[in-house]
Amino acid sequence: MTKTLIFILLFNIISIFGFSQLFNFGIKGGFVFSQIDGDDLEGFNKLGLSTGFDLDFSPRKDLPWGGTFGMQYNNRGSRLRLDPDNPLPPTATNWEQISLHYLDILLGLRYKTKERFSFSTGLYSGILFSERWRDLNGGLIDGIDAFKNLDLGSFLQMGYSLNENMMVSLTYNYSILRINDSNSLFPGQFIPSTGMRNNFICLHFSYYFQDFLNK
Repeated sequence: MTKTLIFILLFNIISIFGFSQLFNFGIKGGFVFSQIDGDDLEGFNKLGLSTGFDLDFSPRKDLPWGGTFGMQYNNRGSRLRLDPDNPLPPTATNWEQISLHYLDILLGLRYKTKERFSFSTGLYSGILFSERWRDLNGGLIDGIDAFKNLDLGSFLQMGYSLNENMMVSLTYNYSILRINDSNSLFPGQFIPSTGMRNNFICLHFSYYFQDFLNK
């Protein structure tokens, strides 16, 4: 079922791109609020940076529907929020933060309303190029290679156009495939039943060059 939905989505996006005459190029930057589902921690406590570009395309300017392609750097992962009033969970005594650095490629469908709002949904494919762990004292933990190099997931975005060129957007992302299959990252720790998945929210500020290919 998942493969069928992915095929239908990709087919529609490629079809729209083939008939597109309007292309808007945008650069963006912002923040990532993330957690890793399955690591026995809760909350979007890991703050990271995000930057990249988007290419929106549509067959005609008067059509609300279109497609979007993007590439961006995202720093996501997981962080233990230390609380002096609550004891540490037994599964989180060796580390304080997991920092995963990804290059993400996004492909999706977009719908724009007349009230400056836009909505997008689609797929992302993330390539993990750096994985860093820090202990409770802030020092690096060497020799850990726990996560897969590829993260395939879906996204849902809501944007608001501040003017013709500037937009602020909020994007929810979730892994479709597991980024870790094992039952433990350390002996005696981390016993998730369904593996681990990236779960993160991006807040972006974008600037678009409207119909830039025809200028």
